[in-house]
Amino acid sequence: MASFSKWKKRWKAPRQLKTTRIGKVYIALSLGVGVAALNTGNNLLYLMLGLLLSFIVSSGILSEINIRHLSLTRILPSCPRAGEACTVLYEARTSKGFAFAIELHEKHASFPAKTFLSSTKNKPATLVAAQCHAPRRGPLKLGEIQISTRFPFGLFIKTRSIYMPQTLLVLPKRIQLHPKTLQTSSQKYLNGNLNTHFKSTTNGSGDVWGIVDLHEGSEAKHIHWLKSATTGRLMKMLREPENSHVCMLKLEASPSLSILDKQCEELAALTHWLLMQGCHVELQTPTQTLKASSGPAHEKRILQTLAWAGFDGGEA
Repeated sequence: MASFSKWKKRWKAPRQLKTTRIGKVYIALSLGVGVAALNTGNNLLYLMLGLLLSFIVSSGILSEINIRHLSLTRILPSCPRAGEACTVLYEARTSKGFAFAIELHEKHASFPAKTFLSSTKNKPATLVAAQCHAPRRGPLKLGEIQISTRFPFGLFIKTRSIYMPQTLLVLPKRIQLHPKTLQTSSQKYLNGNLNTHFKSTTNGSGDVWGIVDLHEGSEAKHIHWLKSATTGRLMKMLREPENSHVCMLKLEASPSLSILDKQCEELAALTHWLLMQGCHVELQTPTQTLKASSGPAHEKRILQTLAWAGFDGGEA
């Protein structure tokens, strides 16, 4: 008996079928016509019963054809932030025929992305987007994607599951450090006065490491005219100072993930602010050390390291 219960738990039907509200009414109507045909022996009622039952059979066949040859490719966002909406792309292909009215749904409880695919007719591949909020910092192991359809009559919802293991790395939540909290954060993570670790400069004269929007009060000599003409708005170049200061940030181990999340958020915000000031930032965690560097690519590496902190291959 125990082995049967284990087998039942592991075994999963290749298709799941759910009756819609209209389908329940339709089945009840078909049963009523069948009972009336048996009691009266009217050939017209038998004909109606046969038509009603043929619609149920054809609905099952057509819905199976609709989802059988559909294949998916999940395209994850590169840098999702916790607490912010991110976009997941699905590339749908049909090896035979085409598909109509398909609903795609992620089975992950913390990341229930959902979207609708109207048709794949006359297209080698169809891209659809789904928006969902990333729940928290850390790796999310995504698995099953449900493909469901009400095609053709809306009587039943037929569902097929595709197992597609992927890991979505969610970066720490984006927060703004106010001037009053900058000194507190610097004493916590830099072990000293903030003013002794960097020099206040808005732009340097070294190598170009980024292009951003031109803000009020910025000097016109830093405008990147080619990029501004391409985007239609004024952009400026950010250059590294020739004598950049190195700031070492340290992430301490914490027994609580909630406390660790808060520390990672503060470190991410402090890293962004220090890099904007022209500093070279080094990050030390209990498991690894990122050497001092600058620029958007280095900031991305720091954020990814903070996202993995405390998980060691586990799931958020």
